[in-house]
Amino acid sequence: SSQLREHNLPLEERWVLGCFMGLGVGKAYSMTENFRDSLAVLSDLPGFWIGGYDARYAEIMGASVFCLIPKGVGTWSHRLFEALLAGCVPV
Repeated sequence: SSQLREHNLPLEERWVLGCFMGLGVGKAYSMTENFRDSLAVLSDLPGFWIGGYDARYAEIMGASVFCLIPKGVGTWSHRLFEALLAGCVPV
């Protein structure tokens, strides 16, 4: 959590419009229905950072205006709390 807060940039310095880093974008992830594969269409658009985990996870979230929080395996997602710590708007 300290890394997410450390990389939390002011809005005018953010260089990513929206991001998602995690499982399920390029291949099936869960036995229950989720929409993570739908995020793949955003990966080629300017301003979006969509894909698997990245070593710069905290930096990218802290540089994003919006953090995409699709359904995961369970009924909640840790990404909601990470987005709040990184200062991006959870969507």
